[in-house]
Amino acid sequence: MSLRKRVVDLYRNLYHMGKEYPGGSKWFHDRLKLAFSKNKNVEDPAQIEQLIARGEFVVKEIEA
Repeated sequence: MSLRKRVVDLYRNLYHMGKEYPGGSKWFHDRLKLAFSKNKNVEDPAQIEQLIARGEFVVKEIEA
């Protein structure tokens, strides 16, 4: 699976999880957009892998 597809899938997954976030979906979605746009210019595949891993950790924390 390409890195781009993994990033898009991660964003989509987090976005849907944010719909039921106790702090409010608007707050969650704004923070999500900010986090992803902050790293939009990263091109190094190793660094992208690290960011994906961090995002997957956030998913697990939200699920817990």
